[in-house]
Order: sequence, then C-alpha cells, then structure tokens
Amino acid sequence: MTDVRLTAHYAFINGLQLGNNSSIYLEGGGGLSLPTGRYDSNIHDRDLPENFNVGKGTIGYLIEATSVISINTYGLVFSNSYILNDNTKSGYHFGNQFNSQLSVYKIIQQKEYQIIPNFGIGAEHTSTDNYTNNRAVEGTGGNGIFASTSLNFKTNTWQIGTSFSLPLAEIFSDGEVKSKGRISGHISYIF
Repeated sequence: MTDVRLTAHYAFINGLQLGNNSSIYLEGGGGLSLPTGRYDSNIHDRDLPENFNVGKGTIGYLIEATSVISINTYGLVFSNSYILNDNTKSGYHFGNQFNSQLSVYKIIQQKEYQIIPNFGIGAEHTSTDNYTNNRAVEGTGGNGIFASTSLNFKTNTWQIGTSFSLPLAEIFSDGEVKSKGRISGHISYIF
C-alpha cells in the first residue's frame, strides 16, 4: 500500500455567469499525505535508492487550486498543486513537488449521470531529496511535461474517474530515470 491522501476543497466562486451559457468556477483546498505506505529507513544499506520505498515515512502537506471556465458543455480547467514534505524520523527529506495542468473537457449528459472526457497537458517539478545532513541526494528531483486524458462519471453527489498520462519531455534523477505512462483513479463525494 502506498501513502493515502486526504483532501478537502471549498468553492470560492461557483458558477459566476460571464455571459450567455458561460461561467467561472474557482476552488481551493488542502490536505495531508499520510505515512500509510511501507517505509524502510535503512534501504541505503541494501544499495537501493530512497525512492524505492513504497511510502515516504512522513506527513506531506498539500495545497491545491483549480479554476474552470465553461461554455455550454465545454470547459477549460487550470489546476495546480504543491506538496510540502516533512522530514522522516531519521531526518531524510523527500523533495517537495509542484504540479500544474491545463485541460479541456466536454460534458455528455445522460439521464442520471454525466460522462466527462478530458484531454490536457501538465508540468511537474520535484525538488531533490536531502540526506539527514541536508546534503542533496544525487539522482533525485527533476522536471517533466505530460500529455493526459481522463474519463469521469458524475452524479449529483459522486464523481468517479480514471486518468492516463504519457511523458512528452522529461529530466528526472539526472537522466537516470525515464518516466512511463501513469494511470490513476479517484472517487469524490460532493456535498
């Protein structure tokens, strides 16, 4: 099991009309990444890098913001997130992460739910990790640009979806690591 993320969001602007059939939505939120994944603080003793741990062994603090401009059944989404990682008990620090994504979507209305396909491009920056003595860990951190697609199913109170992304350009771990496709899923309760 990996670390679990718990987040909460608040809609600061919810459907402010900009003109005929167009509106804007703005939300912000935050949360925690909890150390529920398995973490081995002695992984270096086996000549393995720290990022081979499934979990990070520490709490991460999340800040997220999303804005949406919609026109009829189409929309443009701009979302950003930042994760500030705390030090592990042994003093190791995983690099903080910043993610940003711009995407377009279309709402396909069904009787009881909506189908929402989405296509976009995203950027990611991960700072280098630091050892207990605050020295940078070689082969960590990096930047990437990703193309993504997702499919969501939404009712009045639930949203379930999955997304897939592919790297377009990247430099991670001083070029030692090459990204592959990523798949993720989410379940959201809307109240």
